[in-house]
Amino acid sequence: MVGNEIYDPCFSSAGLIDAVICDAHPAKGSAGFILKLSKPLPKPSSQGPIYLQPWLVKLADKTTCEIQTGTIALVAGLEVPYDCSDSQECSDNGCPHMTGLTDKFKLGKAWMADKVTFKSSDKGLQMISRKCVAVTAVWKYGYRADPCNFIR
Repeated sequence: MVGNEIYDPCFSSAGLIDAVICDAHPAKGSAGFILKLSKPLPKPSSQGPIYLQPWLVKLADKTTCEIQTGTIALVAGLEVPYDCSDSQECSDNGCPHMTGLTDKFKLGKAWMADKVTFKSSDKGLQMISRKCVAVTAVWKYGYRADPCNFIR
């Protein structure tokens, strides 16, 4: 956190001892900024599950989708933890066009993502459409991964 702003994810680097890299967005060519830590990071655990979800994906429709922190949208019973770049601005009347991904990626020679278009109004979140879109790039913990070999 910096003030009231949460930057997530941030990344450690072997070259940085008392800082992390935050707000990086490789799909936009942004390297982010270096955030000095108020205390050292905890030692990595060698136990526990490996977090396999990507934090950023680029789709064949030219949008990028980033995993969100905090409350996850629930649309027609589907959790939609990724927000996509083709969502439109909200107004006082709600959000007429939002897009996101479920966390159900279809893995294979080519990855496919489950993209949901929905709106928000006084009636809650309502699905507009749902389609399967090809994934063209995946980033995991600051490294670009080959979508065909992401999960080993």
